[in-house]
Amino acid sequence: MRIKVVLIIILMSYVAEGDAGAGGALEGKVVGGSNSSITEFPHAVFLRIQCHTLYSLIFGIPFSNACGGSVLNQRIVLTAAHCFEECRPPPRVVAYTGSAVPREEEATMAAASVVHPLYDPHSVSNDIALVALNRDLRLRESVARVSISPTPPQYTQLATVSGWGLIDEINNIGTDRLQHLKYMRLMSRRECARKLRKALPPRTLCAGDLNQNQYVSIGDSGGALMVGAAQIGVVSHKLAASRSLVIYTDVSSFFTWIQDSANAMHCLEKEREDEERKERLIEAKMERKAREQRQIREELKKIQKEIKRRERSTKKRTRRKELRKLKYMEYK
Repeated sequence: MRIKVVLIIILMSYVAEGDAGAGGALEGKVVGGSNSSITEFPHAVFLRIQCHTLYSLIFGIPFSNACGGSVLNQRIVLTAAHCFEECRPPPRVVAYTGSAVPREEEATMAAASVVHPLYDPHSVSNDIALVALNRDLRLRESVARVSISPTPPQYTQLATVSGWGLIDEINNIGTDRLQHLKYMRLMSRRECARKLRKALPPRTLCAGDLNQNQYVSIGDSGGALMVGAAQIGVVSHKLAASRSLVIYTDVSSFFTWIQDSANAMHCLEKEREDEERKERLIEAKMERKAREQRQIREELKKIQKEIKRRERSTKKRTRRKELRKLKYMEYK
């Protein structure tokens, strides 16, 4: 049964430009949600991911995927690992921020991405990833960072989630505007596993309920589950037992990995920028040297031209003197 579902989703990804993922994981909009203002959810990021996979090579079509994410800092976006599932590096990632409707003027190219090394596509465990942007985001009212904590969330809290996924999962209807759900109930892992009749992957949490008409769907993957300004979860996947009871990656369980990976990516990005700066300085020096050499060649040409001109002038004067001398001799 799982294999059939995966194959259907894979085929749908090519029919609908790759907006669905594999392994029961999600990627797209909030079903039953409300239109959102980006200033309500300034951390929200829309990710467009393009890469080559085994299937894209077979079909001859680049794989395209839509996911959500959250602004961790000016350079780093937090998202789900399954958004990059089966992607052959390096993927091409574009992040859209600062608008409820993704706009090209708000697009930022990614410089690098890192998937948790223990991500398992079969169990969808360790479903977390980071994207490093190639320039700093300008933080403002419509673009703001989330806060994360190593402290696990309390199950008495109510959470909010937003995304650009399907608004009608049954009829496969989407929207290009950010949607959100509020007042989602967090559920203990034990209660969630009992309702889903299946053990949850480690380091995950649940939110929603079995029989709700509001839930995240295809395209919302990687989006942030928020309590206030704190991100407690990353939209991961759901099981066949329920459309509305969703499994999220527990951000607190990956706090150290997020910090270490973000710092490493920041250092790598700084090294890359330093290398690019050095390359630019070397190029500028070489261009300056080339310009000086061109100037020297131009001066040499001018000197050679002047020498030739003087030589011609000297020859003419010598020739005239000789002619005058001959005429004088003939006269005598």
